[in-house]
Amino acid sequence: MSLIRSHHRRFVLTALLTASAAGCDLICALLPLPTTPETRLIVPGPAAVGPATPQTDVVAFTQACLAGHLSDVYWPVFESPPDAPHPVVILLQGANVDKLWFRGVARTVASYGFVVAVPNYLSAVPPGLLTRWSIVPDLLDALSAIADDADSPLFQRINVSRLALLGHSLGGAAALAAVQNRCEAPLCDGRATRPDALRAVATYGTDLQLPLDPTADDPISIDGIPVMILRGDRDSISGFANAGRTYDRLINGPRALVSLIGANHFAICDVNNPPGSVIDLAQPQLVPSVSTETIGRWTAMFFRAFVLGEDAARDYIAGGSAGDTNATVIIEY
Repeated sequence: MSLIRSHHRRFVLTALLTASAAGCDLICALLPLPTTPETRLIVPGPAAVGPATPQTDVVAFTQACLAGHLSDVYWPVFESPPDAPHPVVILLQGANVDKLWFRGVARTVASYGFVVAVPNYLSAVPPGLLTRWSIVPDLLDALSAIADDADSPLFQRINVSRLALLGHSLGGAAALAAVQNRCEAPLCDGRATRPDALRAVATYGTDLQLPLDPTADDPISIDGIPVMILRGDRDSISGFANAGRTYDRLINGPRALVSLIGANHFAICDVNNPPGSVIDLAQPQLVPSVSTETIGRWTAMFFRAFVLGEDAARDYIAGGSAGDTNATVIIEY
């Protein structure tokens, strides 16, 4: 793309995406934030084929305190910004997996035209990074305030009326609970209601097949909200078969199943077995740069198909693996 070929061109972003620390928890309020957003080049991975080409090669990154949660925020940078603002993707982390380890997949999704927010949710009981989907409405409000701030680099660039959720492991279970509008512990605190803006959900390393659960074979109504289940054939934590069983239970809406070849539970992360997380003893065969690009690309194309209604993205997904040697794809309407 032109931004790669003209590598001498530099994008200097002098404004910092910030949200007021008022109302932030103590940790979020005290942590210093950078004074200039970091920029990164996104290069399509070796599996990128056909029309699945990022919208831009440049993605900006910064940290912000969003609704009391220290968050990483990514957004696409264009030489000539498009007329329409970018939809929002909120990435809900796996249990005790810091937001830091989702940079690769978040950058990839953002490069396809989305503002991606990755919050750290610090749970008090039990203690740890144990996310809840009930943070989503407050995050949307915080992003809306940023979009209304004339001093923000994202001024008028965020479309909070179009939302997608990407969840890893526990975060995926929380995203599926949001689809069902079920606000129950431990996946939701308080009395949250599914945002009307929610248009699509994707999960990786997630299954709802709990041992001894009498409802483990009951249908899961997704209420017309498209859901993509991504799984790795070397996942020894969630389980390849269990993710497939969860997919089979989805009813009342479009659904897709993406199976990665050579991927374990942490293929969505920048490192295998991130510090603090449960250990997946199965070693991956895909390196993180490939697995995160593959997961990010299929997720982004699914979101472009159903959040933006893009025909080319629907055709790409309908093509099955579309020549991708690292994944197989099924989609059903």
